[in-house]
Amino acid sequence: MICHAVDGTKIRAVASTRTMEHQEELEKLLARVEASIAEMEKAVEAAEQEEGGEYRLPERLQQATELRAAIRESLEKMQEAKREHLHPQEAEARLMPCEGQLHPAYNAQAVADAQAGVVVAAEVVNAESDNAQLVPMLEEVQSNLGEVAKETVADGGYGSAKQLGEAELRHQEVLVAPGVETGGAKRGEFDSHQFAYDREADEVICPQGQRLRFEGMRKKGSQRSAVRSYRCTHYEQCPVRALCSGRKDGRRVEISPQRAAVLRQRAKRRDPAKQALLRQRKAIIEPVFATLKQAMGFRRWTVRGLENVRTQWALLCTAYNLKKLYKPWAAARLATA
Repeated sequence: MICHAVDGTKIRAVASTRTMEHQEELEKLLARVEASIAEMEKAVEAAEQEEGGEYRLPERLQQATELRAAIRESLEKMQEAKREHLHPQEAEARLMPCEGQLHPAYNAQAVADAQAGVVVAAEVVNAESDNAQLVPMLEEVQSNLGEVAKETVADGGYGSAKQLGEAELRHQEVLVAPGVETGGAKRGEFDSHQFAYDREADEVICPQGQRLRFEGMRKKGSQRSAVRSYRCTHYEQCPVRALCSGRKDGRRVEISPQRAAVLRQRAKRRDPAKQALLRQRKAIIEPVFATLKQAMGFRRWTVRGLENVRTQWALLCTAYNLKKLYKPWAAARLATA
């Protein structure tokens, strides 16, 4: 196995966009319902005092109370899932871009072999991006074939620093196009990767030769690793300050635990042979999705729920492989005959 390519495609869920629930809309509706309930409760209280007895709750108030409970339940589910959008009948689906529009969908992943053209690993996730899928897909290949390819190519959506570092620790060779791991503003000569890290002194050296001091650990989001933060203390005297940073307190550079792996990946991409391999990526993996979605017409899941969708994707990829292998099988039978 010389080369594999990994990619993902978004496929619409059974659930409809029209019946998707949105946190902002539900909160506005809840406010209106609670205001309506408060008015009706005042009216009931006034009627009880006027008639001198217990006043029967109007049906409108009972319906409004039930609606309020349903809205609160939906908002609680969103809070538990840490999402702003959920579908009441298909809570595992996520809003994803499909054919230029946002729809409830799932992210179908596949790894294809460059030589045979068949799918060697398939999975479905409900993550909106491919950012955390590189190593899990490599592990799926390892489980199916006993080993990964000498090189696995992927587009920039798979290039998170954490995934690159994890693949390197597992001795899994990957070649990822420039993408999210190069995040941040592009500053040319003063881009963050132009700053050298002196591990022994625990300092960062800027292109002007000034040293940025360690100021502490920073963590952005629960899913990300903490990074070491270094800040410039010479910014007031710096002649190129405007080119380097617009921050009032000087330039800050963050060093992640995977920095070395990211730098090695950048150096790897400068190799002309690797650049040629990256250019082949689309020709390896895109025919899989083109055949399934265009030729076979599969553009929407016909089952609900993540586990059911995974089963359907495995069946589809099996059908693709059989279609791909039929010609060489038929040719071999003819040659034998």
